[in-house]
Amino acid sequence: KICNFSRVKVILDYTDNHLMIKSPMTSFYKSILPYINLIITPSDKMTSIVSDIWKGPIKTINDSIEVEINEWKEHKSSHRMMWFGHPTNIIYLLSFLNKYQNIIKPYSLSIITDQIGIDYFKKNNQSKINVDAHLWSIETLLDVSKSSDICIIPSDKTNPKKQGAGHNRLITALALGMPVVATTIASYEQFKHYFIDEESTKIADVFNNPNIIMDKVLLAQKKVVPLFNKNNLSKKWQRVFSK
Repeated sequence: KICNFSRVKVILDYTDNHLMIKSPMTSFYKSILPYINLIITPSDKMTSIVSDIWKGPIKTINDSIEVEINEWKEHKSSHRMMWFGHPTNIIYLLSFLNKYQNIIKPYSLSIITDQIGIDYFKKNNQSKINVDAHLWSIETLLDVSKSSDICIIPSDKTNPKKQGAGHNRLITALALGMPVVATTIASYEQFKHYFIDEESTKIADVFNNPNIIMDKVLLAQKKVVPLFNKNNLSKKWQRVFSK
């Protein structure tokens, strides 16, 4: 209210869909909407969702990635998968391991998350896969990716909470030069040519030889990944604040 009275522009950086999905923050977001001048979202899908609720100006600015582009990694025959992410996504990892246990049988798994996620995984994992767990850091992510053959990003495309999710994990994995098997959630749809959907009939072939999708990763590194670097995205934020 004070900002509006002083004619100061109020910008809402809206990254989680609290307006559509009830949470402890829902009432807060609803209460501030009348005072917002511009909403920034991390994906086109989130922009579409918000536009059904709020008719003011909305702009999409993707989340930046924290890694530089690494060269394509030839399949090392180490048969190691890598998974990284927030502990709330581990439920999808566990489901993936159970669903595709025959296909991933030769592989071991490295997971990178926080301690809560590691503890949850160890308590609920029913697969027989060999697992090494690491606490999250960019340095760890870079190190583990160098000895991994493929990155998996399972999710649930039917879960409303995932409808407006950003692209960060997918773009990060591609930047690291890794073949990716992922669930095509709504925000990944525009990048579907750069990874293999987990429900694809080609999934077994990819696990047998990740090199067969090298062209997808190289094309993504050329056309897509640069759009998510900090310099490009910071310029978009600067333009927002300069208007």
